[in-house]
Amino acid sequence: MAAAAVLLIVTGHGDDHLPPVCAELDRRGEHYSVIDPTAVEDRGHRTFGFEGESVTAFLSTGDQTVDLSAVSAVWLRSRHRDRRVAESAATQISRALGILARRGVRLVPGDVDSITRAGDKVLQLDAALARGLSVPRTVISDDPEAVLGLAETGIPLVSKELTPDPALASGRSQFTRYTREIDSNDLIHIDDLARAPMIVQERLDKVVELRLTVIGERVFAAAMETSSVNHSALDFRRYDLSNTTVIPWDLDAAIADRCVELVRIFGLMYATIDLVVTPSGDTYFLDLNPNGQYGWIESMTGMRMTEALVDLLTAEGGS
Repeated sequence: MAAAAVLLIVTGHGDDHLPPVCAELDRRGEHYSVIDPTAVEDRGHRTFGFEGESVTAFLSTGDQTVDLSAVSAVWLRSRHRDRRVAESAATQISRALGILARRGVRLVPGDVDSITRAGDKVLQLDAALARGLSVPRTVISDDPEAVLGLAETGIPLVSKELTPDPALASGRSQFTRYTREIDSNDLIHIDDLARAPMIVQERLDKVVELRLTVIGERVFAAAMETSSVNHSALDFRRYDLSNTTVIPWDLDAAIADRCVELVRIFGLMYATIDLVVTPSGDTYFLDLNPNGQYGWIESMTGMRMTEALVDLLTAEGGS
């Protein structure tokens, strides 16, 4: 007898998004299994069998074993505070996920390769332009002369981290470099850029920042009035939620469609996207996160993203 279809949730310990999703799955009577990829790496096993045209695959954490032939969809939520641990754990289960993807099993946000590709800032900006979205004037380089050339235009600039540096990881913690304004002192030390390539971008005046959560074909847009809050004026990740208004936003339908297309061309079914609206009413693309957080937006706005995510994970049909 074939095993009952099961939704596989891949995530680490302490994921705040997990309880509401599990509660919604329980409410609907759906079968699911939660597996921690670090447990697979630390004390579990991966078993693959091939006989004739038959393929079997099992993931074990030591406490439970999942038969991948029974998996109907996967929610790949796994994130670890230490990026090196997260990447190692993802590698451990990537073969299993690859087998599922080739058999048409829905992977949300997408397969490991698609998630990795979507995280590339250069590819993001190029794809956004190709979809008709506006982007700020930007230089991504380790060449000091390239940055100086942009600085000489006289426009205000900010610097952003290109990719998190694993060398900054310490134990189970990961340091974050926030967006910051470039001043004359930074330009004095511009030769140091050769050691740490980064994104240098025009600083845009903004009315609001928009956080879009794309779930399948649905777009949930929230506006954050961060420009008047010192901590988050340049980077909303410096949360000051007690002084920041977060509300649902009526996003232009054409921009929403372009953002859905942007997520799709990276092979994803889920992503968060950051936009800004300027005083002139123009909307600019800043960033895409292939597995961004949505729970805090849902809790502040009441938008029903968990239900939409469960709809996607339990929909009939494969990827």
